[in-house]
Amino acid sequence: ARLQDGTVRCWGLNDYGQLGNGTQTNAATPVAATGLGEVVEVSGGGYHSCALLRDGTVRCWGRNSGEPNGIGGGQLGDPTLDAYFSATPVAVTGITNATAVAAGGYHSCALRDGRVWCWGQNDQGQLGTGTLDPPGYLPRNPTPVMVSGITNAIAISAGGFHTCALLQGGTVRCWGQNDYGQLGDGAIIVPQTRPPIPRPVPTPVMVQGITTAVAMQAGVFHTCALLQDGRVQCWGWNDFFQLGNDPPAVNASSTPVTVNGITNPAVLAPGAEHSCVLLQDGTVRCWGDNNFAQHGNGSPRGIFNPPTAAVTGLTTAITASSGAEHACAVLQDGRVQCWGRGLFGRLGDGQDRNSPEGEAPRRSPRRRGAAPGAPRSGWGPVLSSR
Repeated sequence: ARLQDGTVRCWGLNDYGQLGNGTQTNAATPVAATGLGEVVEVSGGGYHSCALLRDGTVRCWGRNSGEPNGIGGGQLGDPTLDAYFSATPVAVTGITNATAVAAGGYHSCALRDGRVWCWGQNDQGQLGTGTLDPPGYLPRNPTPVMVSGITNAIAISAGGFHTCALLQGGTVRCWGQNDYGQLGDGAIIVPQTRPPIPRPVPTPVMVQGITTAVAMQAGVFHTCALLQDGRVQCWGWNDFFQLGNDPPAVNASSTPVTVNGITNPAVLAPGAEHSCVLLQDGTVRCWGDNNFAQHGNGSPRGIFNPPTAAVTGLTTAITASSGAEHACAVLQDGRVQCWGRGLFGRLGDGQDRNSPEGEAPRRSPRRRGAAPGAPRSGWGPVLSSR
């Protein structure tokens, strides 16, 4: 979370130094990321995080490889870094005057002057340059490269192995992994196969039917957009009904489907097998997988579609974000509340357990002062603003 004074606090798993405090010790309460300066936006990826600074530069920390043995990756963006992780932030080479940052699974991206620059793993075409890393060989790609064919982007979001950009005029383009239809281009998919048939797309493709989007957010294997008329549409993996349509698409949808039962949405927060949305009245509603209490409302464990009742006790939320199996919201008074899977302390309340059924989202007084504003990118906890 970015605090109002421009500092960053992180909590949870820290095996690759992704909390940025110079250690590899998990933290069940927030710790300060060091060496950043004034931060205006922060994005959490799979095992790394990135921050956009007030001066337009970007720093990243955490895992720097695509494989545990150090092969591939380069998602921290420092060509001089040979280590497979860094527990303190490092400067991304060549990025200046950036206006947004997005951390994905093993890649990262930044937005500058309508163009998107990405770095890190490229086995699925995550970098958007029209090329793929060779099969069986994963080089590091720490130097940012410009995504092909995008000149008027206004927002970016990185999923597990794909990235999307919201363009001026309301269209969305995506690139990278498309095994589950998460690029939204209508490609024929066969998600019933396990593992799914690989479908990397290394150049941006247009999401079908989206022409009036005002916001967009990528989950791990699915993506959602908020339209001008107030509808929310999602596409991609749907094994857990995380797309929110009724009747649900089978397994996956490579074209956008409308989330049912949502009125007056404000902020999108898709995770891995669940999705959440913040409404204009300050409440949050979630759907999809609830096996770790990701819905935050006391619903029984299981899978639910369409969206269930609002998250218990949240009436003044001003932004929200989902991790893979948990979610967090910033309240008007600057507190942060989290719910869902609490393994490794990811709920930030000093405990290492899931939210019990019927329990309200957890809070910690140490997390007061979180900055307001919609999360722009990434699929880990992202609570920030410019």
